[in-house]
Amino acid sequence: MTSIFDFIKSSDRWLYHDGPLHHSIVSSRARYARNLAHLPFAPRAKPPELRAVLESVDAAIAASSYFQDFKRLTISEVHSLYRLYLKESHLLSAEFEHGGENRVLYISPDYRISIMVNEEDHIRIQCLDCGFQLSRVLALCDEVEAQLDAQLNFARSERFGVLTACPTNAGTGLRLSVMLHLPGLVIVNKIDEILDSIGRYGLTVRGIWGENSENLGDLFQVSNEVTMGKTPEEIRTVLESVAEQVVERELDARDALFDQKPLVVHDLIARALAVLQNAQILDSAEALAHLSKMRLGIDRGHIQALTHPDLSRLMVEVQPAHLQCKEGGQLSAERRDTLRARFLRDRMKDVRLN
Repeated sequence: MTSIFDFIKSSDRWLYHDGPLHHSIVSSRARYARNLAHLPFAPRAKPPELRAVLESVDAAIAASSYFQDFKRLTISEVHSLYRLYLKESHLLSAEFEHGGENRVLYISPDYRISIMVNEEDHIRIQCLDCGFQLSRVLALCDEVEAQLDAQLNFARSERFGVLTACPTNAGTGLRLSVMLHLPGLVIVNKIDEILDSIGRYGLTVRGIWGENSENLGDLFQVSNEVTMGKTPEEIRTVLESVAEQVVERELDARDALFDQKPLVVHDLIARALAVLQNAQILDSAEALAHLSKMRLGIDRGHIQALTHPDLSRLMVEVQPAHLQCKEGGQLSAERRDTLRARFLRDRMKDVRLN
């Protein structure tokens, strides 16, 4: 019988492949928020009402062959360390990581689809893929939503569209996002200028773990802020256009660095590798900062032993829960920092700069 750890340790599988524009776009995500029409929204619902939501969703999923191979996890029965592991793999939200009764997570066999029941909304459908694949993840999310919509009565208004617990999600209930890796713009001090300009397009910038999280490792999550008054395709078109423009500026910054300041860039990459190969203690933020420079070094052939997916996975594998699960249990911060350094020394021991 498959244990919970045997299941979750494959949760980074969606990161194993190259995707379009993988040099600058780590991942694409689509998320739909949906609520049942006949029950209070989750923040106001009482336990029996949340249980009714869960029973309705369970029945809808059981009735569709589309979900027959999905894994069902009862969140209250999942250890907090494993919940953090799934958050680090971007398969559940920070809200869901807290645990709670009447909450269930469904995950597809390829780990690209996750369905959170009784998060802020009754249902959160999330679809992930590597690289720049907004059309793909949106189409996948539409398919999952259609399967559930055929069985459930979602809360909608002729005036406002889909109704959600937070008014900012009403309309389509859609959040589309891309995770951008922008070390070039950070190094040339253009990142604030670029990010400040994004708001005029109805977009917002968040950290690596979403709302209220930090921008670590030169990673920036850009998503739509406006959900009402626009169709999903209109939201996708705007985000695609802006993401392409940001990537173009990022590549221009990299070109300028490599062409005009090759020694400076080579030194940054060499110093990052030296730390990763020799450090005895590394916290998460420092590890991500150095891994970001290594990911930059792949672009011009400075590093041939690693690929963009390798570095994307390493940025997840050095996170606290991933390290602790490999060791078999919860550890102090100091012990994690020691293990992180050892793990990266081992992973980088044969890497050489060209």
